Amino acid sequence: MKQTNKALSTIGIHAVLWLFLLVLPVLTIAPFIVAAQDEPSQKFYIMFAYSSVVLILIFYTNYLFLFPKYYLNQKKINYFLLALLTILIIVILTRITMARFYSFHQESSKPKSVFIAFSVFRMMLAFFLSGALVVYERWQKSEKHRLLAEVSFLKAQINPHFLFNTLNGIYALVLKKSDKAAEAVSKLSA
Repeated sequence: MKQTNKALSTIGIHAVLWLFLLVLPVLTIAPFIVAAQDEPSQKFYIMFAYSSVVLILIFYTNYLFLFPKYYLNQKKINYFLLALLTILIIVILTRITMARFYSFHQESSKPKSVFIAFSVFRMMLAFFLSGALVVYERWQKSEKHRLLAEVSFLKAQINPHFLFNTLNGIYALVLKKSDKAAEAVSKLSA
């Protein structure tokens, strides 16, 4: 049951992040870019879908590989160099892909530059959010381990205390020469 709740929680967090990274830009900047274009808006949405797929690849590459392997293992310079290299490669590939969809006339350069700047912003945001998600999950895991260790420590304290009190009670019964003493020793051994 706990594994199911954890899996649902993880899926929920990822869904909210993707809602933020994919849907919010369509509602905020897409109308501006589409309005500034001379060409049909379908090309923008094709490029937006392409950049979204690239964004998913960047997010999970950073989430599963780069951030845990480099940043969390004190190889921060390597991490930032790889992140910068990834962003540069993606920007170059996006520029090449955009050349297939858009003509490079002076009039249409504004939507393209806004789109590239916006894509770079989304990539940097994906790097940040995926890293923050890794840190959050590690924090949750360490907090769970800390709580389990605390419970184990408390259980270890209770057992000797319980035994001490029980033996004191039996000792008092023996001093009174009570018939219940033998029964209490039997229960304790059980």
